[in-house]
Amino acid sequence: MPKEPVVVEVVRGQMVESSHRVHVCVSNLDGNLILRYGDETLPVFPRSAIKPIQALPLVETGAADAFGLTPFQLSLACASHNGEALHTNAVVAWLEQLGLSENSMVCAGHWSSRQHVLIEQVQNDEQVRQRHNNCSGKHCGLLTLAKHIGAPLNGYERPDHPVQQRLLGTLEAMTATRLDMAKAAVDGCGIPTIPVPLGHLALGFANWADPSEQPLARRHAIKQISNAIWDHPLAMAGTGRLCSRLNALHRSDAVDLIVKVGAEGVYCAAMPGLGYGLALKVEDGATHASEAILVAVLDRLGVFDTVSAETRDQINVLRHPSIKTWAGDKVGKVNVRF
Repeated sequence: MPKEPVVVEVVRGQMVESSHRVHVCVSNLDGNLILRYGDETLPVFPRSAIKPIQALPLVETGAADAFGLTPFQLSLACASHNGEALHTNAVVAWLEQLGLSENSMVCAGHWSSRQHVLIEQVQNDEQVRQRHNNCSGKHCGLLTLAKHIGAPLNGYERPDHPVQQRLLGTLEAMTATRLDMAKAAVDGCGIPTIPVPLGHLALGFANWADPSEQPLARRHAIKQISNAIWDHPLAMAGTGRLCSRLNALHRSDAVDLIVKVGAEGVYCAAMPGLGYGLALKVEDGATHASEAILVAVLDRLGVFDTVSAETRDQINVLRHPSIKTWAGDKVGKVNVRF
């Protein structure tokens, strides 16, 4: 397997305008790399890509059942969402269910990163609050977990808080590696983010794809969260988002796939049909590069072999995205060079 990263090129006209180096690992349950480009030992901040793993204690502890959480809410707990009304309204309702206010969440509000949602927010003269934060669903989940285990609500973002310690233990178990909290940084929403070697991050999602070696409660939690994401793909991302589009293929085209984006060019995926986990990192953090290489690798692994002809056309567009003018004219393309 190549030691060099994959190169994703943005071609405008006849010239390569920019290029992006991407490290990719695909692991099976035994930790053997099925596919690797670049450095599997590269430590990366997984950021939001591990939100499904971080949601596991919410189900394993019985908190989700105790508070009567719906599949939509479980999908929202894994979300890096657009801040659309379906997301913000659900967050407010969840907090009311807990008897809490938005001020209970440490994540600050921000405008949507999606242009159409941002325009709608401005037109509606919305006051941006914690509910609009793309991680607000995760924070609702963390507060639910804290209430259920009797931990203090204040400080749930601190590394030594019982909630964060449970998240750390779950991540270590899934990735089969000891993580150094001394090297942790702070994510955009205010909670710790810990570097994980890329190969172990892929193994973590292989354990999601094939949880046969996990405790019974974890196997049930993985199944429950996976079904929630498949049933409500818009909850965990939003309109037009790659995560939602790919996760929706499970119900429409029988594609066994869970995909989750992280910031700065990170993507992770679990492929239950193959028993594989994937993790990738774009060195310069370019999103268009991470999306193109993700679809290209999944396609090479045969993940989309069962899709309809219409879906195949959409996959081809995602794998070979065009560079267009604002008028919609094609003037270039994005190439993945394996």
